[in-house]
Amino acid sequence: MTTPFVSGNQPIYCSYTNASQCGENWDHYANKQVDTLMNEAVSTTNAATSASLWNQVDTILWQDMVTLPLFESPQLYSWTNSFGNIIPNPTNYGVPWNAQIWGEKAA
Repeated sequence: MTTPFVSGNQPIYCSYTNASQCGENWDHYANKQVDTLMNEAVSTTNAATSASLWNQVDTILWQDMVTLPLFESPQLYSWTNSFGNIIPNPTNYGVPWNAQIWGEKAA
């Protein structure tokens, strides 16, 4: 899942014990500490606490070398000022995610 929200990565890294929650964990990675930290991070309403918990998760995932980034998906956006409602999206959907609201600006 590609999302700007770190909680979108939970299905990839949570222990593969519940396929409906962790269905994207194709490597069947399992770490109870990661599960605990992620569950705390998604349930807190404090942004600073959540960021700290996700940083702890990230540290463990790097130590365990769960996934290795092999490439970066660059995104380059370009359009003229004669069009409106074009909003870049950082997910894998890219620019056309909201194409249904694009339009030509009045002259």
